[in-house]
Amino acid sequence: MHDGTKIRFIDTPGLGDMDGWNQDHLQIQNILSFINNLPYLNAVCFLLKPNFSRFSVYESCFQRLFTFFGENIRQNIIFCFTHSFSMQFNSTDGIRLFESQLKSISNHGIRMKKESTFYFDSESFRYLVALHNSIEFDDASMYHIKSSWSKSKIEAIRFLRYIKMQLIPFQIDRKCQSIEHAQLEIQYMIRPMLETMRNRLRNHLLWTRDSSNTSIELCPKAISSNIALCLSCQSHCDRFGKFWICLNKQHKLDRNKCFSCICNLKRHVSIDYQLDYKLALNQRKYNYNEMTNIIELIKLSAYFANVLLCGSDDSQNDPFLFSIDQMIKEEYFIYSHYHPNIFNLKLYDSLKDLKRHYQQDMEEMSNKQRDYIDLSRIDERIKYVSTLPMIDEQINAIKQSRELFIIEHEYQVSLKNKRKS
Repeated sequence: MHDGTKIRFIDTPGLGDMDGWNQDHLQIQNILSFINNLPYLNAVCFLLKPNFSRFSVYESCFQRLFTFFGENIRQNIIFCFTHSFSMQFNSTDGIRLFESQLKSISNHGIRMKKESTFYFDSESFRYLVALHNSIEFDDASMYHIKSSWSKSKIEAIRFLRYIKMQLIPFQIDRKCQSIEHAQLEIQYMIRPMLETMRNRLRNHLLWTRDSSNTSIELCPKAISSNIALCLSCQSHCDRFGKFWICLNKQHKLDRNKCFSCICNLKRHVSIDYQLDYKLALNQRKYNYNEMTNIIELIKLSAYFANVLLCGSDDSQNDPFLFSIDQMIKEEYFIYSHYHPNIFNLKLYDSLKDLKRHYQQDMEEMSNKQRDYIDLSRIDERIKYVSTLPMIDEQINAIKQSRELFIIEHEYQVSLKNKRKS
């Protein structure tokens, strides 16, 4: 703004398109996932056409917002109606209909107040496009275009001043506000937890079966957005001391296309950070308590998996179990293709034991499902696991990747006052 204030607009995918409810659900999930990375929000702006009729789409969005962040976020909701001065729409009837439908979910306390409702139009933009194509307008049309621009300009200034002067920023609490919020946090922890367990098993084998006084360290690094691993493409492996380790090639995705291979997109798994490795010489960091820590992490993985599967009948769709199976397949591939491989064979056997313990813990915990719906308890365990050595470094890399994502997709626009000559 002219006074030096910087305003960041976050443009999100639209809702209520022809792709149906499942696509809307995925869009809202992605929006919430992105917002959860931010420290605060000044406003949540809903842009609507005055003839929009599928109110159920927005009702679902309101519900997800309140469930995820808590109902206090309603104080920061703004309604912006487009095409408000257009000759193509009778905006008054549509806006009144939306307002009446909004009152039907008044239990959330959402109101269309005059000060938080704004009206815009794009007639002037269409005029510029037409002018560029040498299309002429009559006097009546020009009068309407100028009037539309003048009204939209006044509303834009009122909109910015309202956000700056009257709204208190909504602080995004790091504490889990809902099961959905907890599930989102847990999803980011699956890979760090399992890779930490696998590496502790490596170092346990080095400690008990090797006298070279070495250990393997994880070196997580932030990456740019839309990176995935392909489960079908063959991996390249390097040797770190006694172990062969797969260094999976990063695949760049863009919408429905992979730029690195022609494999089915369903065989691609998105990742939030790159994982490198380092062989540490003469640094015996491992001790016998590591096995106890691995057992604890297995139990916590089963606990978190029950939270992820809460409210779902699809017990086969367990992301922890899926990832454990992928690690087992990876170690079997190494054992089958690389030599010498005795330590990878031992790791393969250890991972199968880990899977067996995990499944036993899952079976025990599934009978106590109600015990795992305590949000404060879930939040406490998420925070505990996030601070454990090796896991915390990987989670920090995820946070850095999220910051890179914001920087990569940010476009700066400066507004300058025109100087009168």
